[in-house]
Order: sequence, then C-alpha cells, then structure tokens
Amino acid sequence: MSGDTLDIYIGKRLTATLKRDPTRTEVRFSYHPSATEPVSLTMPICDTEDVFAGLPPVFETSLPEGELLETIFRKMGKVIKLADDFDILKLVGRNLIGRLVATPSGESPDSLDVFTGSEGLTALLRSSDSKALVTQAMVDLAERTGISGMLPKTFGISDGRSRLTIPAGAYIVKTENDEFPGICIVEHACMAACRNAGLKVPETLLSDDGKSLLVRRFDIGPDGTRFGFEDFCSLSVVGRKAKYEGSYESVAKILFLFTTDIERDRRELFRAFTMMQLLKNGDAHLKNFGVLYSSTSDVRLSPIYDMVTTTSFIAKDSPALTFEGKRKWLGKKGIARFGINRCGLEEDETNAIIGECVSGIEETVPFLKTLSERYPADPVLRTLSTFQESASPSG
Repeated sequence: MSGDTLDIYIGKRLTATLKRDPTRTEVRFSYHPSATEPVSLTMPICDTEDVFAGLPPVFETSLPEGELLETIFRKMGKVIKLADDFDILKLVGRNLIGRLVATPSGESPDSLDVFTGSEGLTALLRSSDSKALVTQAMVDLAERTGISGMLPKTFGISDGRSRLTIPAGAYIVKTENDEFPGICIVEHACMAACRNAGLKVPETLLSDDGKSLLVRRFDIGPDGTRFGFEDFCSLSVVGRKAKYEGSYESVAKILFLFTTDIERDRRELFRAFTMMQLLKNGDAHLKNFGVLYSSTSDVRLSPIYDMVTTTSFIAKDSPALTFEGKRKWLGKKGIARFGINRCGLEEDETNAIIGECVSGIEETVPFLKTLSERYPADPVLRTLSTFQESASPSG
C-alpha cells in the first residue's frame, strides 16, 4: 500500500498525505495532525479528507511536460509502471520547484542526489556543444527532475566554488531544441530588458556557444531557504492543460486575491504585462505567472520568468491569454487600459511605467545587437528588430 501513499513535506516537516485509490480513479488528500502550514494557498489546513479525480492542482501543475516527460517515459516506462500523474509525482517529487516534497510513504524527504555540481556548470557554460551536455543530463536525470515547461531543461546546483559566485545557489539549466534555434539567446536578452525596465527577474547566464542558459532559481534563498511557489493554474485550481484558457483580467483578479502587498504588485503586474506586450511574448500563459511566499502572510508576485519574443519564431503568434476578449498585440493606449481598468493605476502612472519599459528595451538594444553579431541566427535578428521597433517613438 505504501507505493500508493505519498508523504508530503514542507521542507522537512511532514505536513500531509496523498493516497491513491486501489482502482486508480481518485486521490485522497489529508493534512497531518501536526501541520502548521498549508501545501497551497487554495488548500487551508483542515481535519477532513479531500477527494480529487487526479492530483491536487498544486502538485499536478508542477509535473514535467514536453520533451522531459517523454524522456521519463522512454527511460523508465519499461522499468516501473507509470500509469498516471501520481506515478510521475512519486518519481520526481523530491525535486519540485518550491518548498513541497513528495516521497513514497516512510522514505526520507532528502534529495536523492546533487544534480550538477559547479564543475559541470562551468563546463556547460564553456562548452562548444552545451546542447549535447544538457540533453545528456536531461536523459541521465529525467526520472529525478520535477520541473514543468516544454523545452529541454533540468536542474543545476552550484556549491559556491564555481565562477557563478552564488554560494549553494541553484539554477535551472535550459537549452534550445531543433524547432527553436537561438531561443536561449533571445530569452537572455529579454530578461536583460525586463531587468533594465525595473522588473524583478532572476539572473541568467548564457553559454559560450549560445545554445544553453542558466537561470537562477528564485524559490531558493541565498541561505538555502525554500519558498512556496504556485503558478496561476494552481491558484485557479485547474490543471496544467488549461494554461491557455484564461485572460489577463483573471490574472489580475487572482493576484489581488492572494497577494499581501497589493500596492507593490499592482505596479509589478502592470510592468510585466507591458513588457510582454512590447516584447511580443506570446507564451505568457497561466503557468508563466506565479506567486512566491514564505507564509500565508507574505505572498507576492514572483519574479518574472520565461520571457521570450515568440514572434521571432512564430511570425503570426498572438498573446497566450485574452485581454478584453481578444488575443492581439496592443499599442500603448491599449496597454494603459489594462493598468487603469485592471490594476487600479492612474493614467499618469501607467504612462510613466510604459515609458520606463520602453527605456529599458532601448537600453538593451546595444547588448542585443552585440549578441546578434556573435550569434547571427535569424530569430535573434528578428528579436533585435522587435526591440528597435518597441523602443522607437512611434512604437
């Protein structure tokens, strides 16, 4: 029976239990009597048992997707039974984003191993074929990696001795695939633009060959503290397949329902929305917004992540979520309406933030131009054109 029971920890504190019905048709969730913190902002501590048709969204939305999930099935499907999401969580649950840990009943919540040490990360950054290194790491570590997203990615951890200079810091390691060449370069530039525009974003490090990217994890503090993290699928109590079924109005509504710093986050959300529009990021769906928290009394919009000019790869791409019932790119007046009508900002403040975002992109143009000269891939050049257009007075 232990194979169908998972212990849920917050850090190393046993907090709850997940049990799968023998018929595999439902999952039962219950809090441990000693629980002091909820596993999700949508699941307050109670003494009753909740029944789900599948995993509770806070766990389901954390599971691998895309190529990583396919790799797990190819590698492990013949060794152990992977019948549903419960089996996947049992496999990867020690290494999820955020502070939750899921282990087979009675087993230690400690991570099975360190993923990629400082020597490996340095080799990755300096490699002439970083894509091959990341792809091999993904294969080697697939069954121990709990991270969502469609591009090949895995975790990497530095021990403080590497050139990354973050003591015991943690990273997400990404690489391009054949469908999206140059995407790591584009993301690196987009994150720099967001940083220059005043947004909180994680540090990114680009490999020498431009094919891989290290993104510092913001769910782990400098001292190793793990923070709670939930994306907006989890907060909406829907599964990961519903990530494109929403609106930016609903994002604002959900954020303002959970944040404990609404004055800060109304501006931060508007700034993020503005950059998503100006940079034409068509993949800003419900899973690409999240909240970070140390407790239910300290909840805020997480740093912005996965910012990419998707129209550089899909020319006619449109926004992932609707605004005012439509999926279309907005001019500055349309962008301002979101700030005024949904974020509660005054018109002069929206105009000031838009101006700061334009300036941030303009400041990044020389950096991206240098990248485009070193890595003259067509998507990188198209991204440069988007930056220049957004930074122009008529943009």
